Amino acid sequence: MCAVIFLMRCVADSGPLLLQRLKAIVGDPYLDDKATVECLRALREEWMSKVHIAYRFSRRASEDAAADRPRLLQVLQVGPEELPVLQFWLRALDAEQRGVLRRL
Repeated sequence: MCAVIFLMRCVADSGPLLLQRLKAIVGDPYLDDKATVECLRALREEWMSKVHIAYRFSRRASEDAAADRPRLLQVLQVGPEELPVLQFWLRALDAEQRGVLRRL
């Protein structure tokens, strides 16, 4: 948690939306520890949903996939500054998660 707090101090208010949201959650004096953990868990689940959708999209063998990518990012509400986060989480999916997503 200390690393997250340090990161939040380094991020300007005009940074990526994900970091702004993390900063708001961690810096909210009205949230107790349990509520903070739940907010962080919800944010993580939101991003995992985005990653699952992006993964399924990337597996699509279509010539239109490259042309549809900007639309996908728009639907997922992922800005260009958050694209590295999405790509990181896509690479971080383990083999078991990938297997489950392939069966869906």
